[in-house]
Amino acid sequence: MLALDCVVPRSGRFHRSAWQTLASSRARHCATLRSGRIRPQPSARAREALTVAVLLKDYIEAGEGRRSAATNGDYRRTLKAVVEKSPIGQQAAAQVARGELRAFLEAIARKTPIRANRVLALVRAAFRWGLREELIERDPTAGLQRPRPERPRERVLSDDEVKKLFETLDEIASGTSDPVLSNGKKAPRLVLAGAVKLLLLLGTRRSETLNMRWSDIDERAQTWTVPGMFRKGGRTHVVPLPPLALRVLADLRPVGGDTPWVFVGKRGASLANNPVRWTEVLRSASGLKFTLHDLRRTCATGCARLGASESTVSRILGHKAVAGTIGVSGIYDRFDRLPEIRSALAAWATYIAQLVTGDNKHGEVVVFETASVDSRRGGGTQWAITRPVA
Repeated sequence: MLALDCVVPRSGRFHRSAWQTLASSRARHCATLRSGRIRPQPSARAREALTVAVLLKDYIEAGEGRRSAATNGDYRRTLKAVVEKSPIGQQAAAQVARGELRAFLEAIARKTPIRANRVLALVRAAFRWGLREELIERDPTAGLQRPRPERPRERVLSDDEVKKLFETLDEIASGTSDPVLSNGKKAPRLVLAGAVKLLLLLGTRRSETLNMRWSDIDERAQTWTVPGMFRKGGRTHVVPLPPLALRVLADLRPVGGDTPWVFVGKRGASLANNPVRWTEVLRSASGLKFTLHDLRRTCATGCARLGASESTVSRILGHKAVAGTIGVSGIYDRFDRLPEIRSALAAWATYIAQLVTGDNKHGEVVVFETASVDSRRGGGTQWAITRPVA
């Protein structure tokens, strides 16, 4: 007889939900016994041999299929760069103390506060998984707070800063040598300039942009389909490409050769890592203080300034919950709304081009196409706004 059959609370009475839970647990346990798939309990020696780094590695591999490639990539980079060779990483997961974890995270937070929070999130998830899988008997992350508070950034580049950044990128692209990063390595100048320009023009995330493949670009339809495997949340996202973005991509065609990646390194691999050092180079060359994620916010704000609706801006950013719509409409109008997104991004790209060239015509009219239920048959309506001049 299973031990589960003999478990009775001290009160001698079960709540209905308790009986249901007990019955389902017994059924699962019996099914496991019948199938012969009984998971062996790890020995004390095996638990001692399980280091924090190995626990994180096993957790990442176990859930790989449920996460996007971008998230898995972030986890692996964090493991390799922060945890793997650290004293905490080499320590037995069963023996690490909460105070040791806190000191480890605090050391990271002194240099990179947000990264320390991300490390804690990964380590906590791994320990909770290990506890569920009975690889460990306790979770030392329980009760740990984030090393640093997080406040949403509100940095948006001004028109003068957008102009200065684009001019700096043009200078880097047309230079005779690749910029040297702080680690001594060189960044391919055309790749760096092209990637950052697209971040500003399209408002996409850097992980999505750096994983761009030529096969995902439809030059005839002038769209870029971002596969769910490269996106946060795992949902496919279609991005209309304005003419300026297409010109940036045309300049990058000769760089990659026969590789599938648009932004390719010297060894032919994708540059899908977190280009923190790129920002350092651009800050130094332009004199501007910004992060690459600020460019996404600048694109969204710029489109809104030019008259794009809140729901259109949400779609540009690829948000799962689209402002001003219900969940069902957010699923079914993904392609019906492309004309609105295309018009907004085209207006933003034109605005940037005029900032750079100095060809700012006061009162220029920008026409936005608004999709309707008949937009696939050309039944959309149009409305116009006067483009603001800074």
